[in-house]
Amino acid sequence: MGPITVRALQALIGADVDGQAGKNTATKLQQFLNSGAAFEHPATETPTPVPVNPPADAPVTERTPTYPGAAKAFNVPLGDGTRNAGSVIDRLIVHHTATTGDQAAYFSTRNSRESCPTFYVRTSGEVIEFIEPSARPASTGSANTYSISIETQNTSGEPAWGISDESHEAIAKIAAWLAGYDGKTLGGFPVEFKLDRTHVIGHNEAGVNATACPGPSMNLERIVARAQEL
Repeated sequence: MGPITVRALQALIGADVDGQAGKNTATKLQQFLNSGAAFEHPATETPTPVPVNPPADAPVTERTPTYPGAAKAFNVPLGDGTRNAGSVIDRLIVHHTATTGDQAAYFSTRNSRESCPTFYVRTSGEVIEFIEPSARPASTGSANTYSISIETQNTSGEPAWGISDESHEAIAKIAAWLAGYDGKTLGGFPVEFKLDRTHVIGHNEAGVNATACPGPSMNLERIVARAQEL
């Protein structure tokens, strides 16, 4: 027994509490055992846990976009994900926000869904780059490490979940830009991206969630055909 345990025993059996298992402790222990008394757990104070607050997120700051078609780019709390070593960027995954409200402020925070895309496309066709394209987006589960993602604002609610012509055009331009990196690297990660429906997919085709996203109005065939023209 170490001194802490010895002191606890000494307190229980009425011996001198000095942390040393000497003659006095042995005598008091024998007397205690002879008495037939039961050992009781010594009373201890439960320390009050000190709350641990997560470190505060750095403030959102503006930066220069990597994608030249982006109106703005920001450093955001969910934009610090690093792709897995050996990752190859080979998918552009398209989502819809499932709301007509603007989601720029939502993606600028460490929101409850921890959701943030590479690009956010407004109904006007304006593109905001929230996560550096070479970094991992926070939008499509395990597919994040090999993809670039787009969230698209809707023009109407269910069941149509409308997508504007301007948004279709903006997504096609992003796809055409990414195709320019095919066979090259983006931020040190190889890109293998063709303008076809194998490489331009919806969230529901990524194989990570049971979902109808990006909704019935998102025309990915139209986007691929337009990107090929561009």
